[in-house]
Amino acid sequence: MHFQFGNFSVTVLPSKHSPQNPEATDIGKILEHEQPQEMLSYVEGNSFDFVIKHGSNSILIKPSASWLEGGLDKVSADVVFLSTAQLGLQNHEFMQTYYDQTVAKVNPKLVVPIHWDNFWLPLSKHLLPMSNADTTNSFNYIISRTKTDNIQFGIMQGTESLMLFDQPKQ
Repeated sequence: MHFQFGNFSVTVLPSKHSPQNPEATDIGKILEHEQPQEMLSYVEGNSFDFVIKHGSNSILIKPSASWLEGGLDKVSADVVFLSTAQLGLQNHEFMQTYYDQTVAKVNPKLVVPIHWDNFWLPLSKHLLPMSNADTTNSFNYIISRTKTDNIQFGIMQGTESLMLFDQPKQ
């Protein structure tokens, strides 16, 4: 799906959620209840990636730490907001394939991890990880790979900003 909003374009791509519990039965289902609902009433539904473009700048938002094989083959982006939720709990082969199917395919200048913080806590200046082991393992792996690939790695805290693109020369 492709949408145009003035000078911005948004492309929505099918994706896959992070590794599922083998007992999960709600993938692809649609929430059919009136709102609001208790958290456990929600279903997995579908997962998507988003490519946002404005002028010559582009961002890939990868909100779930999994992939569809070849799903990003024709995508390029300057910046990737990369989910690391539960990535550090996976084996090395999974982490390697995830990186290869996302960052390596898109070849960005900057990778910013997302979905690593404890979203049950209020937003604050200094975010805390959902899981120290998961975050440490996933960050160490992604930092190592981005360093090897000469890609910048940046972390955004709760109230900070991060320069995503080079400033045009005057």
